[in-house]
Amino acid sequence: MQNKTETIIEKVVTELGFTLVSTDIKRKKISKKRKFGDKNRISFEKIIEVVVDHSFIYNPELDEYTKNKISFADCNMLTKHIKASLNIEDMYNDGYSLHISSPGIERPLITLDDFRNHTGKKVKIVLYKPWQDKTKYIA
Repeated sequence: MQNKTETIIEKVVTELGFTLVSTDIKRKKISKKRKFGDKNRISFEKIIEVVVDHSFIYNPELDEYTKNKISFADCNMLTKHIKASLNIEDMYNDGYSLHISSPGIERPLITLDDFRNHTGKKVKIVLYKPWQDKTKYIA
């Protein structure tokens, strides 16, 4: 079901002119207290986290790729369209929470296009294992 959800979300996001950075579906444990000393009831809430960005546009005058920032209105519009598409597919009868956000300044570079669009820009690289006795590089 997660792959189908991601496919639906990616289709909506790209049709609206945005780039899908990542999708994560989580289950959050919720404990609901009952009255009069009964045992707590445990349930799970599904949370769908979607990170989007504007697509890069090549600006020949500056000879670089540029993009606009994601606004609250963009997130609101995406929420409405994604929820409508998920509800049409009737995938989450027991409910879900949908969180839309932008990647922010510390956006991870994931796809080949991400690396192409950031060519020539300053990056900070943090390694899990040291290379040449260092784990952090800025270039």
